[in-house]
Amino acid sequence: MIDKAEILKAKILMVDDESSNIVVLESALKQAQYSCINSTTDSRKAISLYQELKPDLVLLDLRMPHLDGFQVIEQIKQIEDDDSYAPILVLTAESDPAVRLKALQLGARDFLSKPLDLSEVLCRIHNILEVRLLNKNLGAQKDFVEQRVLERTADLKLANQQLKKEIAERERSEKEL
Repeated sequence: MIDKAEILKAKILMVDDESSNIVVLESALKQAQYSCINSTTDSRKAISLYQELKPDLVLLDLRMPHLDGFQVIEQIKQIEDDDSYAPILVLTAESDPAVRLKALQLGARDFLSKPLDLSEVLCRIHNILEVRLLNKNLGAQKDFVEQRVLERTADLKLANQQLKKEIAERERSEKEL
């Protein structure tokens, strides 16, 4: 289980071309005691910020100039490993169910329609962050176990070589006797 303090320290990146939306969300997140919040109104900066910050969650608008949210999702999916949990929560005024489905199929983890209910937004953010952090912890544990297996395998190979050497020496000694 992930404790609340760890969730509140999670890195959040907001990408929305409307600065007023960012201000409202930042205010709600700060009031909820989230401490690591970054944002941009320029979707062209989203990927470089994603790579630099390695956020635990991206709050993403779909309809933006330059790159739309779908393009941003696709770029994030190219960066993330196939088995990783891409942390994307789409927040948009788009009401078409086909748009919602497309965002989810591309890799968004959840979808909320504007106007936003801030209490629901905060609950969904908390839930996605909890899953993201659990996923990261699982990945770290997997890496640790894999490293231990490699170390133990190397130890066993060395021990096996030493045993073969000892057996060869004993067989040589027995022949000499």
